Amino acid sequence: MQPSNPRSLVKTSLGLIGYALGSVIALSGISMVSAADPPSLRPVGLLLVVAGLLLMPPTGKRLGERWPKLSAWYAAPVLGGLVLTVGLATTLIVTADWERKHPEIVAKREADRKARQDAARAEEQAKVHSEAENAAPSVTAGTTHLDRTAMLDEARSALKANQPERALTIVYDNAPSEMLRTDAEVKALVEQIEARIKANDALAPNSIFAEKVRTYWLPQITGIATTAPASAPDIWNAITKLEDAARALEASNAMMLDQAGKDAQRKLQKAIAVKQRALFPILRAAYGKIVGQVMWERDIDVRVAGAGNRRITWTGGLFAARANIARAQGGAQTHLLRLRFTHSSYEWVRGISERYTYTMDAPSDDAVGYWDQGAFKAVR
Repeated sequence: MQPSNPRSLVKTSLGLIGYALGSVIALSGISMVSAADPPSLRPVGLLLVVAGLLLMPPTGKRLGERWPKLSAWYAAPVLGGLVLTVGLATTLIVTADWERKHPEIVAKREADRKARQDAARAEEQAKVHSEAENAAPSVTAGTTHLDRTAMLDEARSALKANQPERALTIVYDNAPSEMLRTDAEVKALVEQIEARIKANDALAPNSIFAEKVRTYWLPQITGIATTAPASAPDIWNAITKLEDAARALEASNAMMLDQAGKDAQRKLQKAIAVKQRALFPILRAAYGKIVGQVMWERDIDVRVAGAGNRRITWTGGLFAARANIARAQGGAQTHLLRLRFTHSSYEWVRGISERYTYTMDAPSDDAVGYWDQGAFKAVR
């Protein structure tokens, strides 16, 4: 076998390179010709198409046939390179000149690019808050939750025995917050239970209210653990129990109560206030930890600090943009107010002096009441 001719190998390699470069440059030129703006780039695009064709080996062959003096294998690539150089230089000059004369279009392009980035970040932030609400398992230490079927059976049995308060407790203790919001059967059962409670309250306000406070509401409030919840649903379930007790207290204000009923009112209000004063700082710290676990995966740090854990700080590069801060606060504010945070701060680097803080009009921890359509309704 004869050894390969080095000159032939070089020509073959250069031919392949010529095909590749020529195709890329020619396609770039076609793209420029079809571009809407700047129009002045279209002639430059044609120049690049010519340069791309000159770099291809068939063009060199045709040139050699037409003009024998250009038959050298390097003539067409050299000529194509010269045309390409002129085309690229012209492209830079024309583009710079066009951008200088049309700053409004350049600004619009930049604004569109930032808007797309902000929209993607906002979608990511929404996912973060959605996941934060159900961030951890729904089983707390020492507590076994019923599955959906067992929960519904037990709640219906309690309702059939005219124990609607017990039935409501079974549902709230076992149904995740997502199920309470979306499961039609569970929502219908809760409505039946609440209707039965109201019906029972209307029968004998004095005796029933005092007895209910003694046998149900006080044990319900004192039974709320003042230890850190392990999951977001457990946080909201604890707050829901306190708010339900506050609603029961509010309903009693419309009753003509005897002395025993009034004493029961005072005891219930005091029990709610005492429990909230001890519980809310713990719930806020737990919220920061649970949400922080989710945010960590997105390079965002969450810290809860201050007197009574009423300040929360979010740190991440995402918050270098004010629009992202506004979106993040908008997504979290309902939760933060329900937990009675008073300040929510955003910084893009931890400890930096440049930060933005929202001051929220949250009630004190011992204020008895509930949230209704974004407003706190105090109950006295």
